[in-house]
Amino acid sequence: MSNILNPPIIFNSNADYRKTLRIFCNMDCSNNILTEKINEIENIDHETYDELLYDSDAMKNKMDEIYNNTKNDELWKSIYLSAAAKFFSTEESIGICILFTYDYFPYFYECYDVFLNHRENWSNTNESYKKILENL
Repeated sequence: MSNILNPPIIFNSNADYRKTLRIFCNMDCSNNILTEKINEIENIDHETYDELLYDSDAMKNKMDEIYNNTKNDELWKSIYLSAAAKFFSTEESIGICILFTYDYFPYFYECYDVFLNHRENWSNTNESYKKILENL
């Protein structure tokens, strides 16, 4: 299975981050009814407009897909638990949400790419794995 994005993931703004997530999660931002309603709001700034086009169903589906692909892997479990600990939690579902945040998504994506496309390199000595744990 190949990903749409090529690592490393680099973004320098909220807009770049949201664009990256939309591509990765296959978000559909062409909802004409929603776009029409948003356009009715007076004096809406570009960032707010962009945020209102967020496709939560696509995000949930992508997170579910990733979790289903990784839930039985001990290294991913350690990543999810380390991420969840940021919110004083031990729930893996909280961990995956943390991994999709601005600060951690590039590290997450690099690991996921190795896991999907270079499984023979996926181990606790893998540089991407060590890097994400160092940064969590």
